[in-house]
Formats: sequence, structure tokens, C-alpha cells
Amino acid sequence: MRRPKVSFSTFQLLGMVCLFIASKKEECLLPEVSELCFLMENTYSKKQLLRMERKVLMELHFDLSYCHPLHFLLLNGAIAHSSAQVLWMAQYLLELSLLEVQFVVFEPVQLASAALCLACRVLQEPASLECETAWLTARSLFICR
Repeated sequence: MRRPKVSFSTFQLLGMVCLFIASKKEECLLPEVSELCFLMENTYSKKQLLRMERKVLMELHFDLSYCHPLHFLLLNGAIAHSSAQVLWMAQYLLELSLLEVQFVVFEPVQLASAALCLACRVLQEPASLECETAWLTARSLFICR
């Protein structure tokens, strides 16, 4: 994988562009480009900000999607007909995995499935075929990419 080089002088611009891209994806009211330039004390122009935005998006190949493990947990839980108690426990276990760096290597569907299976075991729920194979179904329905 190629890593783009960012000079120290453009860190502020890169940070503001990432904030701008995130706000476009998550917020209802977008900040004006001129407002972002004002926040940077007009160190960079609108044109520079928009040019850097284009560079960042091209470097990411315009792929801004990410399916959170919680999405898969809810999907797995529905497939496995899990109780609310199991889902709450699985969600708790899933949130604990967010604090540990070693879990970064796993796909979201794997984390969700592991949390659901562990919650079933901890709460001593009877194992069902749907529970054991829910992750396969959720992975085949992997639509967030």
C-alpha cells in the first residue's frame, strides 16, 4: 500500500479537510468553505482547501463507507432470533472490543459474530443452528462496501 507524504506545514489543512469530508457525510447543515478558512485564520484559501479535499478523496478512491460491527450484530441477532438480553450483552462485549487495539485486524462481521456467540455462552442460552450460522448469512449479505 502506498502512503502519501504530507508535509508538516499542511497538517492543519489536511485536518480541516478531513473534518469537512466527515461533516459532509454525517451532518445535515454543512459548514461553508469560507468558515473553515476563517477557522484556520485564513492560512489557506478556499481553492487550496477544495484542492486538498479532491486529493484526499482520490487517495481514498472515494470509498467513505464503513459498516460498524453494531450493524452486523443487529443483523446477526435478527437472523438468530436472539433475545433482547443476549443482544444487550453482545453489544456490551462489542463495545469492550473497541477499547482493545488487537481487535482492529478483524472484520466488523467477525467481531459482531464473536460477541453474539460469547453473549449466548455467558448467559447460558441454548445453542441453536441459527445462532451458530448467523455470521455466514450476515457475511453473505455484506452490502456496505
